[in-house]
Amino acid sequence: MFLGLWPWQRLNAVQSAVFESAFLSRRNLLVVAPTGTGKTVVAELAIVGAMQQRLSALSPALAAQMQQTHCPGAAPRAGMPDVSSLLPGKVLYLAPMAALCQEKAHDWRARFGPLGIRVEALAGDGLSPGGLGGGDAATSSLMAADVICSTPEKWDALSRRWRDNVGLTGGVSLVILDEVHHVGTSRGAALEAIVARMKTISESEQVKAKRMPATSLRFVALAATLRNATDVARWLRVAPGDMHVFGEEFRPVPLEKHVLAYFDGKNEFLFSESLFRRLPGVVSRFSDGRPTLIFCTSRKAAQVAAQVMADAATRLIPAAPTENPATAIRAAGRAGSSRPALLEDPSIGRGPSPFVADDRQRAQLESAAAASRSELLSTVLRHGVAFHHGGLEAADRSEVESLFKSRTLRVLATTTTLALGVNLPAHLVVVLSTSAYRGAAEGYTDLDPSDVIQMIGRAGRPGLDSRGVGVVMTARSKKDKYEAALFGPTTIVESGLLSSLGEHINAEVACRSITCVSDAYRWAASTFLAVRAERDPRRYEAELNDAAAGWALPCAPAQPPELNQGPEAPVRRALKRLCRQVLAKLVATGVTRALPQSAAARGVTAASAAGQASEPARPSPAGLAAAAAGGEPRTEIEAPGGARLDSAVAAEEWQSLAKAVAGGEDLLLQPRSVSRGIAHAYLSVASALRLLVVPYSASFRLILERVVACVEVLDGMPIRRDDKKRLNELNALRAGCVRYRTPGKVQTPQAKALVLLQAAMARAAFGDARLEQDARMLAARAERLLVAVSNIAASEDVRSPLAVNCRILGRSLAARSWGMPPPESRGASSGGGEAPTSQIHQLSAVLRCGVTDAMAAAWVSNGVITLENFCSASLDALASMAARSRGSRAAAASAQAVLRGVLQLTVRASKAGPDAVDLDLEPAVGGATPVGGSDPASGDGATPAPAAARSHDLSEYELFVCRNAPGGLVERKPVRALAVRQSIRTAGPTRPPRLIASSD
Repeated sequence: MFLGLWPWQRLNAVQSAVFESAFLSRRNLLVVAPTGTGKTVVAELAIVGAMQQRLSALSPALAAQMQQTHCPGAAPRAGMPDVSSLLPGKVLYLAPMAALCQEKAHDWRARFGPLGIRVEALAGDGLSPGGLGGGDAATSSLMAADVICSTPEKWDALSRRWRDNVGLTGGVSLVILDEVHHVGTSRGAALEAIVARMKTISESEQVKAKRMPATSLRFVALAATLRNATDVARWLRVAPGDMHVFGEEFRPVPLEKHVLAYFDGKNEFLFSESLFRRLPGVVSRFSDGRPTLIFCTSRKAAQVAAQVMADAATRLIPAAPTENPATAIRAAGRAGSSRPALLEDPSIGRGPSPFVADDRQRAQLESAAAASRSELLSTVLRHGVAFHHGGLEAADRSEVESLFKSRTLRVLATTTTLALGVNLPAHLVVVLSTSAYRGAAEGYTDLDPSDVIQMIGRAGRPGLDSRGVGVVMTARSKKDKYEAALFGPTTIVESGLLSSLGEHINAEVACRSITCVSDAYRWAASTFLAVRAERDPRRYEAELNDAAAGWALPCAPAQPPELNQGPEAPVRRALKRLCRQVLAKLVATGVTRALPQSAAARGVTAASAAGQASEPARPSPAGLAAAAAGGEPRTEIEAPGGARLDSAVAAEEWQSLAKAVAGGEDLLLQPRSVSRGIAHAYLSVASALRLLVVPYSASFRLILERVVACVEVLDGMPIRRDDKKRLNELNALRAGCVRYRTPGKVQTPQAKALVLLQAAMARAAFGDARLEQDARMLAARAERLLVAVSNIAASEDVRSPLAVNCRILGRSLAARSWGMPPPESRGASSGGGEAPTSQIHQLSAVLRCGVTDAMAAAWVSNGVITLENFCSASLDALASMAARSRGSRAAAASAQAVLRGVLQLTVRASKAGPDAVDLDLEPAVGGATPVGGSDPASGDGATPAPAAARSHDLSEYELFVCRNAPGGLVERKPVRALAVRQSIRTAGPTRPPRLIASSD
């Protein structure tokens, strides 16, 4: 009944061989087959097979009705009965690239949609500061979806709260892992973590008790090339009979492979540039005038390659009808042509470009060029050439893909990510350079041979070509490496989990999948890392020991003698030791809480250690670092039982527990707010601690310098030679642009990021499209990081200067405007740092009331810093102070806009009972009808009900809470839930706070 889903009636050899495992069973499955052999259909067979099994269990009458409606060979159409109920659970499709997820979602919506199956994509750019929580709009749409297409990072972020979203995560019964061989890349760690977490979810008591679909979880893994398929099969619990590996002989179109090696040159940059000069000749030699894909290692390289090909087309030297093509090329070279001549294919005909065949094709290209929003793309399109990368507008990318599929475009230069994304087969595939620039930290790195194999696998179009051609252009020194990969056995896929093991263990502690040290051992044993470690113990034992040494505490105890004995393999002991060292570091830094197992006898159960009990207060990381340094006052905290401890005592206790963990004690583990914040915001532990462990009075400059050193911000950020001149010019523009200059010249990615972030907040003219794009990307990343760190710091101490300053900087980046006056207008503090931030300026950034930097600076210089100062001054005085900045009338209007929003909150005892209070809100300046209500202090979470005589509901207001102190926090809060009640409890009924102006 489901045959109408496919445009053909017969399966190919690969699909036929795995039909029984994919369609007729519910066992885990692994299929390794070359690109172009129809592996996606195998995944679709698994989806349809699950529905077919459910259909067989229905009553004969209902089954017959569905069979008649969905007759074999009929295409799905509107009005068909909804068969989504036949799915035993949700289908989760994971692919390494967002483009591939989007393509699959679009295709499956068109084919599965008429059957009532809803397909959703979770593959947008970036991550929200708090991850994807249970109340997120995306989560709601996913709950209603039957098929979810996601990148590993997105699903990892969402499933870190799987206990809060158990209806979603526990509803997944089929996980499709496309391009599973990418588990060995830098992005493979997230995939390993997801598989381990889905196993945990499947085996959890919470899911089993509700008999959710995840109890019968199935993995279907697909790969283009995988030498150690047995290792992956063991990791995914695939039985030997359900592991299918197919060779190149199963390709639908034979592939002809070439490795062209050239002299290395002086450096990688100049060598890569030299390949552009050789590109037109390679295309002319191997393309036969047919569609050509050119894979490039960067967006800029794709654009340059398209320009080179379009330029070569305009410099075409027509050959005489009887002239030998090779002779014409040699003649062009002797004539001194700066570009290799391209010869027209006889089937194309003669014209202004060898890639434009006729007037119809030319008209299509002209139409696309006119509609394009990219000037460069518009130019090259007219020559039958285009480029494709993530920086293009979505409409332009879609149009380029459509033109290439219809063979209107003959040459397409694209980034290497397209090899994993949109399915655009071509006759010729050229890999232009095997070295990619990964930023100043890594420099040039070689492409993974498995990625190169997948790229050239796009060559050959079934039904159109008798053969495909793949060409790899590389340096002579790397020729043997890539020839061995293309013509010999593929490389072994290794685990990439070691580089981010700490982040993933912390995430499992945060979601309470790891509740004790022994749980961490079991979790690690379910990863691909454990499988590869047992298969290659000599290599991995050394790597695990090196990693453990990197996580070791300064005064960590030696490995206990009993842990070195027994029948357990040394490599397994090394993996356990690494887990202990990671957990010990998390405990020592205050990220995770550890409790002795005996604590359960004192009323602290394993459930409470897993985060279900209330967490005692603790000092902020900033206060802890300060106490350790001995230069700041120690912060007091409340310990269990009401005792008061200072930061030094707490730090000593954490170190003691951390040493116990490192020494092998099976302690209970509980996530603290820091642990949850790091996990939910998808931060690395190192980056979070880099920002959290700062001096208590951290300045804006110090915070920015720490931000630009974080991998979340700098990842893949190059510093190009062309960038340096403009960056140094921006760095020199101190007034109104870069407030915190980089000493000397801008030479590093960190210095570049520091300059661009400040220039973005100053809305400076970058003078370069690439720099402007870099600044936008850096600002988005830094904002996410700052908001996440601010939330974590505020959860520890809401008045912490770190929380305040991070939030101000985050809002400034979001608004592309400095959120505080310049340092010189505020003066210097007694400690030589930055002076307090004006609350008026903070409010102006979020209220958009027209207060400029100059106006706020003028008020600060006259002593108007807090909101109470502002409300105490007359409107005329405020206008006079700021008259020079914008004029007295404009200054008065802006000041009045602020004053109009200021309300006074009054708290008084209520007649309703001893546990209730009455709230009154009234304008702080001028007269207006107050609003208010009664708020029971029992903490039921209800919104305060308005009094009968009031004309407005208190919940209609959004409040900005300010402390009446220099540098006080401006916190944006809706008047709902516990926002007001928390203020009451903090200040007490005898010291009523003010919202917006709050007294300390």
